[in-house]
Amino acid sequence: MKYTNILKQSWDITWKNKYLWFFGLFAALLGNGGDLDIIVRGFDHDNKFFMFGWQQFSQTGIFNKNIFANIALLSVKEPLTLFLSLGTLLIFTFMVGFLIWMIISSQIAIVSNSVRIITGKKHNIKEGIKKGEENFWKVFILNMLLKLSIFFIFSFILFALFIKEAMLQSVIYVVLFILFLILAVILSFIIKYAICFVIIKGYTVINSLRAGWCLFVKNWLISLEMAFLLFVLNFLVVFLLAPFFFVFLIFSKVVLYFGVWFLFVSSACLFLLIVALVGAILSTFQISSWTSLFVELISRGGVSKLIRLFEKNKN
Repeated sequence: MKYTNILKQSWDITWKNKYLWFFGLFAALLGNGGDLDIIVRGFDHDNKFFMFGWQQFSQTGIFNKNIFANIALLSVKEPLTLFLSLGTLLIFTFMVGFLIWMIISSQIAIVSNSVRIITGKKHNIKEGIKKGEENFWKVFILNMLLKLSIFFIFSFILFALFIKEAMLQSVIYVVLFILFLILAVILSFIIKYAICFVIIKGYTVINSLRAGWCLFVKNWLISLEMAFLLFVLNFLVVFLLAPFFFVFLIFSKVVLYFGVWFLFVSSACLFLLIVALVGAILSTFQISSWTSLFVELISRGGVSKLIRLFEKNKN
């Protein structure tokens, strides 16, 4: 098994089937920076964001013991305000629900249609959406299981902060971080394979987790090598985009200095469009790469590149 063949096949799927970019745009919101990058960024920011978001949400008073009394009072004194508030909340809830549905369905569509392309079957947007509807809840549960597991895993690191000795605190913090990072990476691989088992093989959530675990244990080194390659490719894309970002910042400051708002808005829209397009392409490529690897592993199996190099040098 050669990674170059898998990556080339995935790029062909991505580039020759541009309708997948539509799904990739939404699937990118799940995070497409590679497993290691996603987890590290999640530890740096997501936990803080989650805690901040929970604090902000709790401050709204939604869990206040007097909430129903307040609603009843508002319905009498200001019924129009209550109606508008509930209407806004309903619309917001619908929009969030629809966005979540699109994100999960897009992930499913890319996996499903990538397999159909590899096997030479009919594939289009309609087929992808249909598959998304069939497997939404199972894939949603798997994604939530991963997100919540990673959050709670890294939350345990905070216990190190209760240690008063500075040196001991630092040592325990580093040890826990490394251990939990390894566990989080393993979980991400298991969920990734479990999602493929659900979509491609029609497994239940429990059976897909078991199968995902078995596939990972058998091919853990291959999984790490693939994740590393995708991480490097993602880093290269970001590195290549960095100059355009700095050019945009400089251009924005210049046009704002002269008060040319039209050029600023136009350039900002163009920049965001480019970022969204690159994100959609990259997301499609990464998901199709893991799908191609999954198909390869369950059909023909594989041997790690490091093991092949070791055996070659040994001979």
